[in-house]
Amino acid sequence: MAPDATSLAPLDPKEALAALSGLHDYRERLTAQAAGIVWMAWGLVLAFVGLVSLYTNDHNRLDGHKEAAILLWLVAVAAGGFLTNAVWRAHALEREHPAWVPYVAGAVAVTLVVLFQEAVNWILHEGLHTGLGSAPLGFASFNLLPAVGAATLAWLQRKRVPGTPGWMAAVGFLALYLVGSFAPWPGGDPTNVYASCAWIGLGLAGFLAVGLTTWSKG
Repeated sequence: MAPDATSLAPLDPKEALAALSGLHDYRERLTAQAAGIVWMAWGLVLAFVGLVSLYTNDHNRLDGHKEAAILLWLVAVAAGGFLTNAVWRAHALEREHPAWVPYVAGAVAVTLVVLFQEAVNWILHEGLHTGLGSAPLGFASFNLLPAVGAATLAWLQRKRVPGTPGWMAAVGFLALYLVGSFAPWPGGDPTNVYASCAWIGLGLAGFLAVGLTTWSKG
């Protein structure tokens, strides 16, 4: 039989402070766990995005490759937004932003990456008449999109968990993108299947590492 609430002994100030501190620590652990799971979920989403890019870059394999890639990217972003909201709700944590924000942030990130890479392709191969041929649209997704995604997650979660690992990941992915896109590559194209798979693997590993680091603090 549950004790009557009126029969419970009142807490003295020290006990009340200890109870409040325990609740605060418990909430902080839940927040870290939820944030870590979100990082790992988006790592899987971005790996899927990279694989879609890799597959649809073969013009002979799929007609309408860019349109198909963008459509599948948006499906992946929708899945990531759904998982983000589900994780926070499952941990009984209030959101500091509306539920639609993860969807919009993901869609904006993908759109900016696509537009940026198209602009870079035009400048390098059309505007400057370098004669190098058109670079594949999807290559940007291998490291530029993880860079933008990591920065977005670090910014959205800045009031909940330390942002240093996320910002460091964003800078690292951006450096990889710059090296992969503009450095001279002797002996072959850095966007071949094997190199692209390595880029995708690095992106996934980076998000999982940040996620596990954040989650372990819970």
